[in-house]
Amino acid sequence: MKARELSKQHKEDAGFPASACYSTRSIFDWFADSGATSHMTDQRSLIFNYKPVTPGSWMVTGIGGATLPVHGQGHVLVVTEVNIVYTKISQTEISI
Repeated sequence: MKARELSKQHKEDAGFPASACYSTRSIFDWFADSGATSHMTDQRSLIFNYKPVTPGSWMVTGIGGATLPVHGQGHVLVVTEVNIVYTKISQTEISI
């Protein structure tokens, strides 16, 4: 079973905080995590269409089995610039 399907069934997600090794960061810094099953932030101010979730109903599991409760969900506007190569490939890809 795929991780995303499993997370939908059990309301559990995995996150591995790449930002843990940075002592100072901007609220606008985002980290690509190919092992995460959901996009996550600790910055409530960035989220619009925010909807709280029932306390204890959804947990995020990180490295070493550490868990954190999800407080809510919504949308975040992400604008990015990436270095890209032009080829005759039949699709557009982003590598993480």
